[in-house]
Amino acid sequence: MATTEGNPRFRATRAGDAPAKAAVHRDPASAELRSRLEALGEDPAYRGHPLMAELERLAEAHLRLLRRLGKITRISDGFQGQLKALNEVLQLASRTDSLTGIPNRRAMMEDLHAELLRTQRDGGSMAVIMADVDRFKAVNDTYGHEAGDQVLVALAQALRGALRAYDVCARWGGEEFLVLLPATARQGALEVGEKLRKAAAALSVPAAETRVTVGLSVGLAVLERGESMDALIRRADAAMYLAKRQGGNRVEG
Repeated sequence: MATTEGNPRFRATRAGDAPAKAAVHRDPASAELRSRLEALGEDPAYRGHPLMAELERLAEAHLRLLRRLGKITRISDGFQGQLKALNEVLQLASRTDSLTGIPNRRAMMEDLHAELLRTQRDGGSMAVIMADVDRFKAVNDTYGHEAGDQVLVALAQALRGALRAYDVCARWGGEEFLVLLPATARQGALEVGEKLRKAAAALSVPAAETRVTVGLSVGLAVLERGESMDALIRRADAAMYLAKRQGGNRVEG
């Protein structure tokens, strides 16, 4: 006699397959099918009816499909999670300088653009600082490029440690660093610039059985009304070169 109660395969699916059972209950059409089959199987008028065997076969096929779809969904969800994590890692890497571990030029450009828009919208002030290591070529020529890299790594950490929590320091290129100072007027920028200069002067980096010290030329510029981001950076760069021409290890702007 073919009934839903008497078919051990259908009964096992109903009683022992929790994922399939959950899938059925999540799908209204599947739940309705199961309910109708159970009702028919309990109705004496349909017990032993040839159609019941076919209905049970179709129901089992449907549940097998649900199990497969559930497995595919779990695999897909796992893959999507891995893909999201990988994208986050790649996004972070694309914004990080590989040598020093601080933001790179691309990240700084994005942050500058966002801060410029905020300042123009809300008012207030912002400033940037361009800082360049004095006589860095001599460090590379005397102690080697590995020592030069060690100086840049140590300097990046020292500069970041001298900044406020909301300031941003990025490696702009070579031995140049650009610092974004949100909500900062000229006096505040001068104070931060001097802190950066002192942080660099305090460094003593081991290299080739000696220790390397460096100076830092610092130029700053405060955003003027209607000024573009490029113009602001150019003024900070010009101030930095003025500091170099005056002997280096100083702040101008």
